[in-house]
Amino acid sequence: MTLIQEQLIVEQFVQYWNNPTSTDYPAFYDEDVVLVSSLINRTLLDSNGRLFGKETVLNYWDAIRKKYPSFKINLLNYYSSNNEIIIHCSMPPLSDKVLGLISLNRSNKIVSMKLSHV
Repeated sequence: MTLIQEQLIVEQFVQYWNNPTSTDYPAFYDEDVVLVSSLINRTLLDSNGRLFGKETVLNYWDAIRKKYPSFKINLLNYYSSNNEIIIHCSMPPLSDKVLGLISLNRSNKIVSMKLSHV
């Protein structure tokens, strides 16, 4: 994947996330996506901080959006290499800063997203 392709994926992901009426947002995820997040541990105690599968992950994000309607991604910086993207962002009102590692498959769909809310 080229740097321009990676940049486009990051920018589109943030744009679609920040537009909750977008129907394109779910297309970023692979069917077998895994979400690991310190935030999940705070909201779903029996999850061990992990969610599996596209439907489960999308349902979780929908619940977060309903609880925090102003939830947006403010991208501060990112670095990409070998189908992995490291993001540094804020997600008001959930936390000051977030570090994330996003892994993509050959179709440029998210197969793994690991987020640390600090």
